[in-house]
Amino acid sequence: YSAPVATGVARGGATGGLVIQRVQRMVRWAAMVVGVVVGLAASAREARAQAWEKGWLDVNFGVAIAAESEFTSARSFVIAQEIGAVAVAYGLPRGGSFDVGGGYLFTPRVGVGISVAGTAHQDVAGLGISVPHPLYFNASDDDVDVTAEALTRAEGAWHLHPVLVAVQTPRLRVRLFGGPSYFRAEQEVVTQIRYDQVFQLFNRGNVVNITRYDSEKEVGTGWGFHAGGDLSVFFNRVVGVGTVLRISRGQVTIADYGGDEDRKVGGTQIGFGLRLRF
Repeated sequence: YSAPVATGVARGGATGGLVIQRVQRMVRWAAMVVGVVVGLAASAREARAQAWEKGWLDVNFGVAIAAESEFTSARSFVIAQEIGAVAVAYGLPRGGSFDVGGGYLFTPRVGVGISVAGTAHQDVAGLGISVPHPLYFNASDDDVDVTAEALTRAEGAWHLHPVLVAVQTPRLRVRLFGGPSYFRAEQEVVTQIRYDQVFQLFNRGNVVNITRYDSEKEVGTGWGFHAGGDLSVFFNRVVGVGTVLRISRGQVTIADYGGDEDRKVGGTQIGFGLRLRF
């Protein structure tokens, strides 16, 4: 009976191997099913996360660097057949910026947005004159001064842009954007420089002094473009904070001391503020 026992043991071993293989296959199938279920659940969570984040609203405060840091306006005139000149030099130092905007995502990655932005710059303007002697050639006198108060450049812009979401997690979001911009610039300009002149009748003596100036606000509008990016960190599903970098350029025509002049508008704005998504 040893042979049948041995045979039985041999058959029993084969049956046990088949059982083990089946168990292993079942485990592999179960693992695959669990993996698929987990993947689908993760995708569903991501889809739900994306679904409530189709819209957004941003509010920023920051600093603005103007597209041109300074510009000059000049005008010439004639006294006794000799040319004199008057010039005004404006400065646009670093100023403040504000913008509010929002948008909508058509897909988890692509959307469209619009922002309304404003910037302001202030600085005194330099005044310069060169006035000929009314009786003698090459006897002009010069004088320079600055305005008693700072003159203001205020710019407003509408920025329309397609948006690409480059990074999106429950806590972090990075958006890239760019498109056309419509600018409105209001510049306080010097319209007249007034001076006193004292000259000698029988020699070349000639002295001029700037006494005062007149100023008014002039407005110009024009189109341009912009591009930038936004980095946001969220505390929960709705509220967060972020920082934005926008570079914009445009051109407007503003009436100045020398007549209608084309001026650069826009510049670089860096802002920080509130982020809402819904």
